[in-house]
Amino acid sequence: MKKELPEWVKKHKTSGTQIIQIGSNYYLYKIKSIWDRKKGRARKVTEKYLGKITPQGIIKPKHERLKEGLTNITVKEFGATDFCFSITSDIYELLKKYFPVYYKELYVFSILRFFHCTAIKNVGHYYITSDLSDRIRDCKLSPKSISGMLKDIGMKRKAVVDFLKNFLKGRRFQVIDLTHVFSYSEDIISSTLGHNSEGQYIPQINLVMIFSLKEKHPGFFRIVPGSIRDIKVLHKTIQEAEIKEAVIIADKGFYSNSNIE
Repeated sequence: MKKELPEWVKKHKTSGTQIIQIGSNYYLYKIKSIWDRKKGRARKVTEKYLGKITPQGIIKPKHERLKEGLTNITVKEFGATDFCFSITSDIYELLKKYFPVYYKELYVFSILRFFHCTAIKNVGHYYITSDLSDRIRDCKLSPKSISGMLKDIGMKRKAVVDFLKNFLKGRRFQVIDLTHVFSYSEDIISSTLGHNSEGQYIPQINLVMIFSLKEKHPGFFRIVPGSIRDIKVLHKTIQEAEIKEAVIIADKGFYSNSNIE
């Protein structure tokens, strides 16, 4: 005589399902009937395993439980961000010290511009698709916010200089590079008419960069109007960086009695 199913099992029996007992366990299957032309009668077909029946309810098949757990997964860039974060944690702390209002945005903006060389309008997109959005939350990276941040920081040269000096302390050997960038933009006040090493007299910006040879990383930078000559730029940069002792090795284009003085 077939044993009657417990009530907690029977309540899961609905139209189009079948309960099968194996040992002391109960399993629920979805079934349907199809007409078997050869046998001339309906034949049961098992369509799907629905799960194990327990007093607490139905435990769905393992693959369905895994699938449900994957519904909230998002894919984000991780490797490059993790590497960069691991070697620049000191810079992040310095930004926090000298730029307490913008340190998060400055750090994230710099990394994303380095990775993607992207326009400001796309920075927000790269942020939300990067692991940075989980590590450093709630960054304001709309084009308007970034433009406002850069304008504000650009007017705080002292904070910038104090920040950069941290990368010169204790460094003995530096290389100074003087280069020029052309720009006809009317919004860049540093873009002024000036001569360069190629003899061109067009609107340009002088960019000074100090690079540490031993540590192999940038140490200082300064942007100067294109109308200021190279030797004056070099002199003012050394003063601003507070480099007390310096031996300058330069090409013959810098040689003159006035420059030596």
